[in-house]
Amino acid sequence: HVIMDKDISGIRIRPATLNFKDIEDNVTFSLQISAKNISRESKKIRFYPPQSKDFKLKVREHEKTVACGLDHTAIIEYRTSKSVPFKDRVVVTVDGDVIEVPVIVRPCEPVLEMVRELNFGPMVMANRVVTRDLLLKNSGSRPGEYKIQYSGNKPLNIVPAVGQVP
Repeated sequence: HVIMDKDISGIRIRPATLNFKDIEDNVTFSLQISAKNISRESKKIRFYPPQSKDFKLKVREHEKTVACGLDHTAIIEYRTSKSVPFKDRVVVTVDGDVIEVPVIVRPCEPVLEMVRELNFGPMVMANRVVTRDLLLKNSGSRPGEYKIQYSGNKPLNIVPAVGQVP
């Protein structure tokens, strides 16, 4: 469940979280953030950049008085030479009230998951070969490698036990 907006102090912040996904080294990524005045009075809105030096805040006016129904927008740029997952925040002040907007950075990576649980259940072999299919899914942005190890005491052969999911 993703929260798209955050209503607080008479403004609507969109998006409620800045998600930089599939980040690559030495590539600039940009996301827009807006603060819309949903109150009946004018509001003084200001953006502050994330603390990491890999971010830049691009805005015409850092602090702006915004009438009812209008918004103040900024662009947050991210560029790094080493893609690692981390969290930061953008600070928005509204008439002195401080609102923190989470910033999440995720590099390109595989996200492997089993589509369903593999369960052999109670079985009587009776000199038969019993097989089950295991489906691995990659919802990430890079191919993922897997290695399956079995440490039980029953005769079990996994084929292929090592591989890559595109």
